[in-house]
Amino acid sequence: MIKLKFPKLANLLKKIPTPAWIADIVRYKVLYEYGGLYLDTDIRANRSVEPLLAKFKSGFVVCERPRTNNVVFLV
Repeated sequence: MIKLKFPKLANLLKKIPTPAWIADIVRYKVLYEYGGLYLDTDIRANRSVEPLLAKFKSGFVVCERPRTNNVVFLV
């Protein structure tokens, strides 16, 4: 997908030595291009994220544990 959607970025990623750095760069590029909300799984929300999620028509949510505030949300 990266080669097709972001060919210049794909070439740059070949030079990045750490997989975690590659994941960070790709995540930020996808959020920049498509919008969305990302919260890392080690973040604890001080209040509900529901008002933020209400802005999106569809999405992808990953939780570490049921009923946790540790949420990843990408649209």
